[in-house]
Amino acid sequence: MKKKDESISVISPLDWCHLIEPEPDESQIQSNGVDLRINKVYELVDLTNGNLFFSKNERKGCELKEYPPVYDEVFKSLFWRLKSNYTYIIEYMEKVKIPADAMGLFFQRSTLWRLYGAVITTSVWDSGYEGYGKGLLKTTFPFSLEHGTPIGQLVLFKAKASKHYKGSYQFEGVKS
Repeated sequence: MKKKDESISVISPLDWCHLIEPEPDESQIQSNGVDLRINKVYELVDLTNGNLFFSKNERKGCELKEYPPVYDEVFKSLFWRLKSNYTYIIEYMEKVKIPADAMGLFFQRSTLWRLYGAVITTSVWDSGYEGYGKGLLKTTFPFSLEHGTPIGQLVLFKAKASKHYKGSYQFEGVKS
């Protein structure tokens, strides 16, 4: 009996980068993934007086308040002045569509933690997800982050999904 190859494999970004809008330029396409750029930064605002709640039936949590960038005259660009020891939600500039036979993982650029002690976490990008993904950015030191900076790399893996994503974040950020 022939054994099935069930190894995990990365899908070449050249095979799926056309599923990103706007289509990434050559500088964003890496060996194993595609760089996503930062588009928006949000602060977390607890409107529940500390009564955060998470269950399959009810979710009560923080609201997102857009944290506006400032224009820097020297660099002629927009920057966020990030605070030390702070938590932000970031939104990527690219709309992503994860194919039905794949799943994605996002890996932050190592420069963030090497130079600034900052960490981005995100969850699995499920088969069938479509939207402008978000991540959690935690800072250690204050630093400035330029709008449009590549902040991490999305890598797709072959997957045999049990179902396609139909959760509450499907089409997030996509205007209907």
